[in-house]
Amino acid sequence: MPYADHAQIIPVVAGDRTVRIFFPKSVSGRHDCLRQQPRQLDAASDGELRDGECAVRREAKVRMKHLVRIVGHWALLLHIYISMAGFTLVLLFAITGLTLNHEDFGLSQPKVTTSTIVLTADVLERPDRTALGQRLRDLLGIRSPLTDYREDPEQIQLTFAAPGHRTVVTVNRAQRTGALETETRGLLGRLDDLHKGFDSGPTWSWIIDLAAVLLTLSALTGMVTLVAFRARRRSGFVVALLGIVSIVALYLIWVPQ
Repeated sequence: MPYADHAQIIPVVAGDRTVRIFFPKSVSGRHDCLRQQPRQLDAASDGELRDGECAVRREAKVRMKHLVRIVGHWALLLHIYISMAGFTLVLLFAITGLTLNHEDFGLSQPKVTTSTIVLTADVLERPDRTALGQRLRDLLGIRSPLTDYREDPEQIQLTFAAPGHRTVVTVNRAQRTGALETETRGLLGRLDDLHKGFDSGPTWSWIIDLAAVLLTLSALTGMVTLVAFRARRRSGFVVALLGIVSIVALYLIWVPQ
């Protein structure tokens, strides 16, 4: 009896015969049993989907970690080599920044010497900036370029300047004489002028720009390296934040507004 487990037997007497009629015990039980099968399949499918999602997430995390390691590696290399490329400039600007901020040290006090020269009439007949400047450079043995030229009916003033030294020639037209004033400030004075880019020419101005770019790249690559270095990330950002807050607080409290 295939349905014996799910039916009840009721005997019915019809004349001299007894007929057994089968009534299902619970028709809904079979349907429940049938309905449970797809639910089990759905549960299995959900589990497989969750496992698949977890696998995708794990793979994404692995890729992200690999990307962070690569970025951190190249950022560290760039930070090292950029810092070494700009090492001389950074050291120069650090030392000269200290000496410029403390001129009371007396390490770059100017030494001034004066003298007088006599000029020929042909030099002053038709004075020209370039010709007169070259004539005085040859006469006085000056290597510095002519950086300033001023002329009026009574006198002509020429300035020859380079980092660390300066020569001013004031020509008296009537007396045909030139008063020289030479100022030198030694090696440290020359370095200070290089720090300020004073009388250093266009090439050194580009070098100052290059130093600024190298310092910026060094700072940015250092920050990227810190982000990739998980063990020191939090403490590094805390120190950076403290530095920013300290500088802003010092400026707001003690610097005149």
